[in-house]
Amino acid sequence: MLGGSLYLESTADMITLHDVTMDSLKSFVSLCQLFQRPYQKLSLFMDSVDLTWQNVPNVLQLADRFSTKMIQSVCKLWILCHLTNMTGTDLDGCLSLYQNLIDYWPFQDIAHSCSQALIAELDTLVTRKSFLDFAEVSCCAQRFESSLLTHLF
Repeated sequence: MLGGSLYLESTADMITLHDVTMDSLKSFVSLCQLFQRPYQKLSLFMDSVDLTWQNVPNVLQLADRFSTKMIQSVCKLWILCHLTNMTGTDLDGCLSLYQNLIDYWPFQDIAHSCSQALIAELDTLVTRKSFLDFAEVSCCAQRFESSLLTHLF
């Protein structure tokens, strides 16, 4: 990618990605390596995936940056699988993911799926500290409220 002589990075020993965490980059590379192995079942593949609610937004953004549609698909599948049977931890993670992706236009479909899952669990969600912290951030809370009103009416 940066092999040409036009790029300063082509001769650099180290390239710094300032807006990428080590955990997210590690997960991204791990996912790339998983595609090198043969899998006979999707469930075995998904069990090997190194994603968490904390790193999936950044891995999605890396996949978008480097145009790796397969990684984006795996991240979306991981999210959708976790949205179907949410626990308390999943609620907190889903809310965090919603906050991270609401302004990131390539993943509005995921943000919408998160808002729908959160609305379905609203009675539990409003009692969680993560939601109370979220409600203090006015721009995200207003968008969620708008999504809630659209869903209800």
